[in-house]
Amino acid sequence: MGRDKKAKAGDETCHACKQQTGINAKQAAKHGLVFREYRAHPFSRVTCWGCKTSHKSVMTQNMAMKTSWKADGGKGERLGKVLDGHHEVFRQLRREKKTFHHQPVTDDIETRNSEYFWVADLQQHAERFEPLQRKRKVPSTPPVSPPRKKHAPQAPKTPVKREPPPDVKQEQQKPLWETHKSPEGYTYYYNTTTGETQWDMPDDFPGVAPP
Repeated sequence: MGRDKKAKAGDETCHACKQQTGINAKQAAKHGLVFREYRAHPFSRVTCWGCKTSHKSVMTQNMAMKTSWKADGGKGERLGKVLDGHHEVFRQLRREKKTFHHQPVTDDIETRNSEYFWVADLQQHAERFEPLQRKRKVPSTPPVSPPRKKHAPQAPKTPVKREPPPDVKQEQQKPLWETHKSPEGYTYYYNTTTGETQWDMPDDFPGVAPP
C-alpha cells in the first residue's frame, strides 16, 4: 500500500513481513485505527498496512474461525478449523489486551468498526487443539437402472411369400407348418391351413426348427 515505507535501521518493523515500518500514531488517527489499543499489546506487536489488509498479521474473529490452521507456526501438519466455535479464545485475548479496533474514515460511506486479533496469538491458541479429523467424501452411488425388458417382436401375420423352386412339382402337398424369417431375422412358424403364426415350435412340427 502507499501508506507503507520500507523499514530502516532503528524503525519499528512489521512483525509479519519484517520489511515495512509499522503503523504510527499519525497514520492511525488519519485512518480510524484506535492507536491506544493497537499499542497496548504486551509483546508490542506492530503491523504495516499491507499485512493488515492482506490479513497476514491480523484478522477478525469470523475470519479466524473459518481459517484452516496448521501446526509449527503455520508450516506443519494441518489442524483444520480448530478455532471455530471457541469463543473463549477470543474473550481471553480481549482480557489480555491483544486486540484493537479499526473503522476506516471516509467522507461519504459509513464503514464498519471491526475488531482485529493478531495472527501470531491466534496461531498459538490453534496449536493447543488436537487436529480435526478430515471428513472423507463418500462417492454417491448412482442409481442402478433396472434392465430394460426386451419385448419380443410380434410375428408377422402374413409370412413372406417364398417362390418354390422350378423343379418342385406344384401338385406336391404343402406341409401343415412352415418356418419363415421375420424382417428382424427371427424364426417363426406359419400354419398353412389356418393361417396362424407363432414363435414357439408347434408340437406337431416335423423335424427341428432352424437356428
